[in-house]
Amino acid sequence: MLGQAARCLGHYRQATALQEQSVALFRELQDAGAVSSVLGNLSDVARDAGDARSARRWYREAWRNEQDLGDKRKVASFLEGIAAATALDGNGRLAFGYLGAATSLREEIGSPLPPAEQTILTGILTPVLGALSNEEQPDALATGRSRPLADVVADALGERDADH
Repeated sequence: MLGQAARCLGHYRQATALQEQSVALFRELQDAGAVSSVLGNLSDVARDAGDARSARRWYREAWRNEQDLGDKRKVASFLEGIAAATALDGNGRLAFGYLGAATSLREEIGSPLPPAEQTILTGILTPVLGALSNEEQPDALATGRSRPLADVVADALGERDADH
Protein backbone atom coordinates (compact mmCIF):
# COMPACT_ATOMS: atom_id res chain seq x y z
CA MET A 1 0.00 0.00 0.00
CA LEU A 2 2.77 2.45 0.83
CA GLY A 3 4.42 1.68 -2.51
CA GLN A 4 1.20 2.45 -4.35
CA ALA A 5 0.79 5.70 -2.42
CA ALA A 6 4.35 6.72 -3.31
CA ARG A 7 3.64 5.86 -6.98
CA CYS A 8 0.52 8.02 -6.99
CA LEU A 9 2.56 10.91 -5.58
CA GLY A 10 5.18 10.46 -8.30
CA HIS A 11 7.86 9.27 -5.88
CA TYR A 12 9.01 6.46 -8.15
CA ARG A 13 12.29 5.55 -6.43
CA GLN A 14 10.57 5.26 -3.08
CA ALA A 15 7.70 3.33 -4.63
CA THR A 16 10.13 0.90 -6.27
CA ALA A 17 12.03 0.31 -3.03
CA LEU A 18 8.82 -0.31 -1.09
CA GLN A 19 7.41 -2.65 -3.75
CA GLU A 20 10.70 -4.59 -3.93
CA GLN A 21 10.59 -5.04 -0.14
CA SER A 22 7.04 -6.35 -0.45
CA VAL A 23 8.05 -8.83 -3.15
CA ALA A 24 10.86 -10.15 -0.94
CA LEU A 25 8.55 -10.53 2.05
CA PHE A 26 5.80 -12.27 0.07
CA ARG A 27 8.36 -14.61 -1.50
CA GLU A 28 9.58 -15.46 1.99
CA LEU A 29 5.97 -16.21 2.93
CA GLN A 30 5.58 -18.24 -0.30
CA ASP A 31 2.49 -16.26 -1.27
CA ALA A 32 2.62 -16.51 -5.06
CA GLY A 33 -0.58 -14.51 -5.58
CA ALA A 34 0.71 -11.58 -3.55
CA VAL A 35 4.09 -11.76 -5.31
CA SER A 36 2.33 -11.51 -8.70
CA SER A 37 0.23 -8.61 -7.53
CA VAL A 38 3.20 -6.65 -6.22
CA LEU A 39 5.24 -7.43 -9.34
CA GLY A 40 2.35 -5.92 -11.31
CA ASN A 41 2.56 -2.85 -9.07
CA LEU A 42 6.32 -2.63 -9.69
CA SER A 43 5.61 -2.77 -13.42
CA ASP A 44 3.19 0.13 -13.11
CA VAL A 45 5.75 2.18 -11.18
CA ALA A 46 8.35 1.66 -13.91
CA ARG A 47 5.76 2.42 -16.61
CA ASP A 48 4.68 5.64 -14.90
CA ALA A 49 8.34 6.64 -14.50
CA GLY A 50 8.84 6.13 -18.25
CA ASP A 51 11.25 3.21 -17.76
CA ALA A 52 10.19 0.85 -20.56
CA ARG A 53 12.94 -1.69 -19.94
CA SER A 54 12.12 -2.17 -16.25
CA ALA A 55 8.37 -2.09 -16.89
CA ARG A 56 8.69 -4.84 -19.49
CA ARG A 57 10.92 -6.91 -17.19
CA TRP A 58 8.51 -6.63 -14.23
CA TYR A 59 5.39 -7.26 -16.36
CA ARG A 60 7.02 -10.39 -17.78
CA GLU A 61 8.13 -11.61 -14.36
CA ALA A 62 4.64 -11.01 -12.97
CA TRP A 63 3.15 -12.92 -15.87
CA ARG A 64 5.57 -15.83 -15.56
CA ASN A 65 4.79 -15.97 -11.85
CA GLU A 66 1.08 -16.10 -12.65
CA GLN A 67 1.03 -18.31 -15.79
CA ASP A 68 -2.74 -18.36 -15.98
CA LEU A 69 -4.33 -17.72 -19.37
CA GLY A 70 -7.70 -18.51 -17.78
CA ASP A 71 -7.96 -15.15 -15.98
CA LYS A 72 -8.68 -12.89 -18.93
CA ARG A 73 -8.73 -9.72 -16.83
CA LYS A 74 -5.15 -10.41 -15.76
CA VAL A 75 -4.19 -11.23 -19.34
CA ALA A 76 -5.72 -7.94 -20.54
CA SER A 77 -3.91 -6.00 -17.82
CA PHE A 78 -0.61 -7.69 -18.71
CA LEU A 79 -1.06 -6.87 -22.41
CA GLU A 80 -1.93 -3.24 -21.60
CA GLY A 81 1.25 -3.00 -19.57
CA ILE A 82 3.34 -4.48 -22.37
CA ALA A 83 1.59 -2.11 -24.81
CA ALA A 84 2.63 0.83 -22.63
CA ALA A 85 6.24 -0.37 -22.35
CA THR A 86 6.34 -0.92 -26.12
CA ALA A 87 4.93 2.57 -26.71
CA LEU A 88 7.58 4.04 -24.41
CA ASP A 89 10.12 2.41 -26.74
CA GLY A 90 8.42 4.17 -29.68
CA ASN A 91 6.97 1.12 -31.43
CA GLY A 92 3.42 2.32 -31.95
CA ARG A 93 2.27 -0.39 -34.34
CA LEU A 94 3.28 -3.19 -31.98
CA ALA A 95 1.91 -1.31 -28.95
CA PHE A 96 -1.47 -0.90 -30.63
CA GLY A 97 -1.46 -4.59 -31.55
CA TYR A 98 -1.11 -5.52 -27.88
CA LEU A 99 -3.75 -2.95 -27.00
CA GLY A 100 -6.12 -4.44 -29.60
CA ALA A 101 -5.80 -7.88 -28.02
CA ALA A 102 -6.35 -6.44 -24.53
CA THR A 103 -9.37 -4.44 -25.66
CA SER A 104 -10.91 -7.51 -27.28
CA LEU A 105 -10.49 -9.48 -24.05
CA ARG A 106 -11.98 -6.70 -21.93
CA GLU A 107 -15.00 -6.49 -24.24
CA GLU A 108 -15.42 -10.26 -24.11
CA ILE A 109 -15.51 -10.36 -20.30
CA GLY A 110 -17.30 -7.03 -19.79
CA SER A 111 -14.45 -5.53 -17.77
CA PRO A 112 -13.47 -2.09 -19.07
CA LEU A 113 -10.13 -0.58 -18.18
CA PRO A 114 -10.57 1.52 -15.01
CA PRO A 115 -10.70 5.27 -15.82
CA ALA A 116 -7.50 6.12 -13.93
CA GLU A 117 -5.56 3.43 -15.80
CA GLN A 118 -7.14 4.53 -19.10
CA THR A 119 -5.88 8.06 -18.51
CA ILE A 120 -2.34 6.80 -17.84
CA LEU A 121 -2.37 4.47 -20.85
CA THR A 122 -3.74 7.19 -23.15
CA GLY A 123 -0.99 9.56 -22.02
CA ILE A 124 1.67 6.98 -22.83
CA LEU A 125 0.15 5.96 -26.18
CA THR A 126 -0.62 9.45 -27.50
CA PRO A 127 2.94 10.24 -28.67
CA VAL A 128 3.21 7.03 -30.73
CA LEU A 129 -0.33 7.42 -32.05
CA GLY A 130 0.80 10.49 -33.96
CA ALA A 131 3.50 8.43 -35.67
CA LEU A 132 0.90 6.10 -37.19
CA SER A 133 -1.18 7.09 -40.18
CA ASN A 134 -4.99 7.12 -40.01
CA GLU A 135 -4.98 3.77 -41.81
CA GLU A 136 -2.29 2.19 -39.63
CA GLN A 137 -4.03 2.90 -36.31
CA PRO A 138 -7.15 0.77 -36.83
CA ASP A 139 -5.12 -1.84 -38.73
CA ALA A 140 -2.74 -2.32 -35.79
CA LEU A 141 -5.66 -2.62 -33.34
CA ALA A 142 -7.45 -5.08 -35.65
CA THR A 143 -4.32 -7.19 -35.97
CA GLY A 144 -4.09 -7.52 -32.20
CA ARG A 145 -7.79 -8.30 -31.93
CA SER A 146 -7.66 -11.06 -34.54
CA ARG A 147 -4.53 -12.95 -33.49
CA PRO A 148 -4.73 -16.04 -31.27
CA LEU A 149 -4.32 -15.01 -27.64
CA ALA A 150 -1.55 -17.54 -26.98
CA ASP A 151 0.48 -16.03 -29.86
CA VAL A 152 0.03 -12.48 -28.60
CA VAL A 153 1.08 -13.49 -25.08
CA ALA A 154 4.10 -15.41 -26.41
CA ASP A 155 5.13 -12.30 -28.35
CA ALA A 156 4.67 -10.10 -25.29
CA LEU A 157 6.81 -12.46 -23.22
CA GLY A 158 9.53 -12.27 -25.87
CA GLU A 159 9.15 -15.96 -26.71
CA ARG A 160 8.47 -15.26 -30.41
CA ASP A 161 9.23 -12.59 -32.99
CA ALA A 162 6.35 -10.14 -32.49
CA ASP A 163 6.76 -8.44 -35.88
CA HIS A 164 5.27 -11.13 -38.13
